[in-house]
Amino acid sequence: MRLVTFEAGRGARVGVLLDGGSTVVDIAASVSGAPSTMIGLLAAGEAGLEMAQAAASAPTRMRMPRADVTLLAPIPRPGKIVCVGYNYQGHGGDGPVAPEFPEIFVKTSNVVVGPEDVTVLPAVSTQVDYEGEMAIVIGATAQNVSRVDARGYIAGYTVFNDVSARDIQKRGTQWVLGKSFDTFGPMGPAIVTHDEVGEPHAQTVTVACNGETTVRASTADMIFTVEFLVSYLSSVMTLEPGDIIATGTPGKLPEAGAQNRFLAPGDVVTVTFDRIGTLSTTFVAEP
Repeated sequence: MRLVTFEAGRGARVGVLLDGGSTVVDIAASVSGAPSTMIGLLAAGEAGLEMAQAAASAPTRMRMPRADVTLLAPIPRPGKIVCVGYNYQGHGGDGPVAPEFPEIFVKTSNVVVGPEDVTVLPAVSTQVDYEGEMAIVIGATAQNVSRVDARGYIAGYTVFNDVSARDIQKRGTQWVLGKSFDTFGPMGPAIVTHDEVGEPHAQTVTVACNGETTVRASTADMIFTVEFLVSYLSSVMTLEPGDIIATGTPGKLPEAGAQNRFLAPGDVVTVTFDRIGTLSTTFVAEP
């Protein structure tokens, strides 16, 4: 299934994207007792997924044209956004021996915007960059889970753009300020469940800036797997429904890397994972 948060004149609602993405059904309006928020739906566990499946089978008259709704970020305000740096082979000079532990940092929840929102280029930075990533969406409370059991705590996956102000990021040894400007976390359009994603480590990722491909890689090149990340992070912090783990970005293609071009107003960055979806974001100057 493809689970979305949307707005259609009644505030934020949670729904299922159907008919190849051309229609949306409101889960709470279709199924008695269903939660009206994504975190509430995920926290309901198997019962929540059964409600979503029941909504997907609702009569056609319950479906709204996609053009009549505004898609928001699937999780508008995650409790946690935990990110992984240098998690693809060949990105960040990982060398012949893989690191023992991942590079972990966080982004604050104010960064999150949806697939139809813009990202604002702050006036205080001249070096804003983009990073297309597959994000894990946690579906159940996870504490000290094993790698074997880790996938059972994942609700699904979405597309995430880890926008970064490199000049601000380099002001200190901690990255959080350069990563946490308002709107620096475009996300969506949907949370895609396991049945549609299939194997998360067999996804092709393509990133383009203004139509020019700058990244083309495979999640098979991830150094730390989704199972490792969920297990490793849950050994430190309790992961809760709706938490996001951004799994890192591949390095840019040689030509794009050599240009080292930062974003400018009017640029459009498109991130595509072949079985998860496409997230396209326009960048604008700060008012």
